[in-house]
Amino acid sequence: HYDEQQRHHYDEQQHHHYDEQQQYCTVSAQGVVGNNHQYSLCSSVQDHHYMNGPPYYSAQQEHQQHYRHHHNQYQQSLPQIVESPTRDEDDEEIITAPPSRPKMHPPQWASPAKGESFLEPIGRTSETHSPTPLHTHPYYRLGRAPSSTIPLLHTTCSRRHALLFFDPSGRTPYLVDCHSAHGTFVDGVRLTPGRPRKVRRGALLRFGGLGAPEFVLKSFPALPARPQMHPPQW
Repeated sequence: HYDEQQRHHYDEQQHHHYDEQQQYCTVSAQGVVGNNHQYSLCSSVQDHHYMNGPPYYSAQQEHQQHYRHHHNQYQQSLPQIVESPTRDEDDEEIITAPPSRPKMHPPQWASPAKGESFLEPIGRTSETHSPTPLHTHPYYRLGRAPSSTIPLLHTTCSRRHALLFFDPSGRTPYLVDCHSAHGTFVDGVRLTPGRPRKVRRGALLRFGGLGAPEFVLKSFPALPARPQMHPPQW
């Protein structure tokens, strides 16, 4: 009788322990998924109650299904990194060539200088440039281009840098900056590109950035013609 009571008490304890494990697996299947402790616990329950019939396997299947559902939701919540092309084939070309600088032309009334006028290089410019008379052409192009009337030998000078001409009387000089990259300066003031600027005699001209060629505009008006003297007839 004592042995039967001990065996009955042992069976009740085992059955109660199985119910607690089943309840824990069911709760863990309905709660947060991904804990390694839950999987190890369920594995121990599976090993310990392998012969206790289908109720445990139904809880395990529910647990696994719940895990797959939450795992799929987690994968879908991750940011999708997609390497998109920089430009589609159907898109228009974004990079365009820079607009060309307009070529400046002298006015039709431009004329050579009257009297003695020339550009005299000063400082280090005199080592690479020579004085240029301004009474031989109706206008003068200054720049690095081979076709320039007055070549400028410096890296900050543009190919078509500036344009110099005189008014019809040949006494008033004008200087125009031809949209150069580093500018044209008269007495330290940068000219507005494309706008003629009247230049006084003795002005300091610089074509380009620091260290660019510098000239002094020297102009002497022509003296009035002297009357020719004739001896008397007697």
